[in-house]
Amino acid sequence: MVSFAALLWVVMGGLAATAQGRVVDRIAAVVNDEIITASDWNWAVTLETQPNGQGVPLDRWAVLQRLIDERLIAQEAVSGPPINLPPEQIEEAVARLRLRFPSPEAGAAALREHGISEAELRRQVRQKIIVLQFIDQRFRPFVLVQPDEIQKYYEGEFRAELRRRQVSKLPDLEEVREPIEAILVERQVSRDLERWVRELRERASVRLLVSGPAGAAR
Repeated sequence: MVSFAALLWVVMGGLAATAQGRVVDRIAAVVNDEIITASDWNWAVTLETQPNGQGVPLDRWAVLQRLIDERLIAQEAVSGPPINLPPEQIEEAVARLRLRFPSPEAGAAALREHGISEAELRRQVRQKIIVLQFIDQRFRPFVLVQPDEIQKYYEGEFRAELRRRQVSKLPDLEEVREPIEAILVERQVSRDLERWVRELRERASVRLLVSGPAGAAR
């Protein structure tokens, strides 16, 4: 935890510097007592930009908000049941992350550009897995999808999607009950998570040290 350092850097205008006065990084946000640096933010933007492969402009402000939400959830996860991750699970996730780049060389260059070591990369990946597993533990066991919800989805959205794809034969409900239920569970988990994160933000101390777009929520 770095509450004193965070406070000190805020007073200094959001700059982290060496003893020689050379600026190392700028602070984008302080979430309770933890820092999100501009480098953290830029790296997250880089990761989210890679999969589209088209250079589609990304909403940087939205990426920062997602980083803040992730940090709030990670802080809550510390007080939850311990989550033990086998090393191979982390390595598999790191390997999948590397595939987001056009080539191994491009991925290595991005890490160097953002000053991220292999150890730091694995730490970040581990935290993201813990956040996802914590969300599953907190919300998924309490989601119960009713039969009438499955029926409604089947007769509405499912049929409409088949028509859009020009699929003429509608499968029996029992054939697709499980995947429909999985979709509805994911939706409910997302709604519950969104509501909970809003509550976390209301209780949290979030200081933004960068300017967002006009009218953006801070």
